[in-house]
Amino acid sequence: MPIRDLFLRDLGRKIEGVVKVYDQGALAQEIREFVLTDWTEEKLKSILDSFTESLDARRKRAQPMDDMGVWISGFFGSGKSHFAKLVGYLLQNQVADPQTGETAMDLFEKHLHDGRYVRDIKRRLGEIRLYTSVKTVAFEIKSKQTLNNPNSIAEILLSAFYESLGYSDAIYLARIEKRLDARGRYGDFKGEYARLFGQPWEEGRREHEFNRHRIAKTMAAIGLYDSEAEAAEGIKDAYRLERITAESVAQELVEWVDSQPAPAGGQAHLLFVVDEMGQFIGDDRNKIEELRALVEQLGNQ
Repeated sequence: MPIRDLFLRDLGRKIEGVVKVYDQGALAQEIREFVLTDWTEEKLKSILDSFTESLDARRKRAQPMDDMGVWISGFFGSGKSHFAKLVGYLLQNQVADPQTGETAMDLFEKHLHDGRYVRDIKRRLGEIRLYTSVKTVAFEIKSKQTLNNPNSIAEILLSAFYESLGYSDAIYLARIEKRLDARGRYGDFKGEYARLFGQPWEEGRREHEFNRHRIAKTMAAIGLYDSEAEAAEGIKDAYRLERITAESVAQELVEWVDSQPAPAGGQAHLLFVVDEMGQFIGDDRNKIEELRALVEQLGNQ
């Protein structure tokens, strides 16, 4: 019998050199292969403790909380991305393996045997299952930089958030899409755009800078404006008046969270897993201050 046949897992499969926090296709395998050391077990317990204690504090007193974030640091190749990805998708706890129907927690709990903090971790995961619904937005920050404002953390976070909802990554356009959705007209808009121009809206919006006349024509066609010229002016205003600050981004995100359904007696949450933030910030004081302000605003709101 070949030695490889003695192992349960496929030794011949391709092993990626770097964990991509946004790649959910590899999530189940990465959870199964995560090595829970004494150190990672202790840090995971600490994060879960803070998360669940904050839930309890907000339920009882509804107080603002400034300590909203976790910074994970370490040498290159030390497993920062793997650990951050694990935490992010554990909290979201959606199906990680479509073939078996197992969620992220189902897969991870197979690692929990006789460690020092195993009972505490299991208890915290049980509380999160019962009392929270979490949406995780995971991305590598440099891959989301825009030409309009390549240094704004707040803008990159908001763009990635809207993209995760299925909207455009251009914020002014995503806000238009969100308003259409809220009014129950987004489906009408997409259908009319495809009828008029012979391509799905999701393709057309990729070149939104050159297709604004098409967007205006579609909005007028479904009765959102009296004329194409009026629609074009509205789109121009949406772009020109786009306002993005730490405060405004926090307000948009919190408004979305507050509108989401939550378990009885529980809360909805939005979690960002941002990879390579340290490299992105470097020694730029403006970026450091923007990140601090964003975390503070999210906690206060």
